[in-house]
Amino acid sequence: MHFKILKRLLFVLIISTLAGCSSGKKSEDSSRPLVPEDLPLTEVKPIFHDNSKVVEPPELSGLWRSERPEPAGNGRYAVRELKFIGARWSLTYTLAADKAMKNVLFTHKASGEVTNQSPSKRIPGAYLMTYRFNHKTLNIMATDKTTLKELGFDSCPISIRQDVDVTSQGCGIIARLSECPNDYELLRQETRKEGSFISIGNKFAEFSSCSEDKRPVALGVSLIKVK
Repeated sequence: MHFKILKRLLFVLIISTLAGCSSGKKSEDSSRPLVPEDLPLTEVKPIFHDNSKVVEPPELSGLWRSERPEPAGNGRYAVRELKFIGARWSLTYTLAADKAMKNVLFTHKASGEVTNQSPSKRIPGAYLMTYRFNHKTLNIMATDKTTLKELGFDSCPISIRQDVDVTSQGCGIIARLSECPNDYELLRQETRKEGSFISIGNKFAEFSSCSEDKRPVALGVSLIKVK
């Protein structure tokens, strides 16, 4: 897969990203400019479970984890953990070459503050979230040259199998802070008999959520509260 395409696809799966709106449609904030016409429409009707209750506004304090490994393209899978403490958030994103998550390719960690929260005008019960990045690390575990090149890690002068600070310089698919200081997200929380869940934005559609006009318009991945 061409590196630029892979970079876009994987980068948006990490929480550095979630897309805006489509041709002829206005975004959540009507004062924002329209998204370029070549971006596809991704708005979908949210799924409400029969036994669920939407929590408004979200009560996010605690640790949330992917319900199951998430398809990440090219036969790979990812698991993410989101932790909220007051206005602080942190992310651990792990990408593996297999669904069992045994062959881990890298782990990316990010943290910062939640800087905004307001109701979505598109999806009932969903809220617009803005995460500010303060710190980013990357632990590369892949060693084969093909995979490293695909992820853009072959040109990064960092050690393998160590948490390395990439906040200022970035590395491959992990953007430097100056390129992506914020992540503009969409989130809905609900409780079911199985527990408490959050659904976050669909990142497959438009490749980037580092700007307000590319905030997602569809919900995608679901995470369960584990503590």
